[in-house]
Amino acid sequence: MSKHQDILDYLENLAIGNRVSVRSISNHLHVSEGTAYRAIKEAEKRGIVETKPRSGTVRIAQANKVQIETQTYSEIARISDSEVLAGEAGLSQEVSKFSIGAMTRGNIGRY
Repeated sequence: MSKHQDILDYLENLAIGNRVSVRSISNHLHVSEGTAYRAIKEAEKRGIVETKPRSGTVRIAQANKVQIETQTYSEIARISDSEVLAGEAGLSQEVSKFSIGAMTRGNIGRY
């Protein structure tokens, strides 16, 4: 296994809320600070750690990602907590592209 992967495994096994630093990982796992830095940045991308201002880098719980394969106009309205003013007949159709516009009831007549 690579040093990079060793660091990622180490970070995944840390308790939630533990603080980490490039220097502490470098010393603990006997790797260069550059290798530790790159692994921490990769862990941030994966959602394993988060760097907070004035607190440093902290181990966080990973959020569950929800993947929606097909989406309808109705689901978009529900997710965005929107009120549908027209076109209720098409709410069950699948969406491939959309944009959201916000306006007052008075201005909707022009569109």
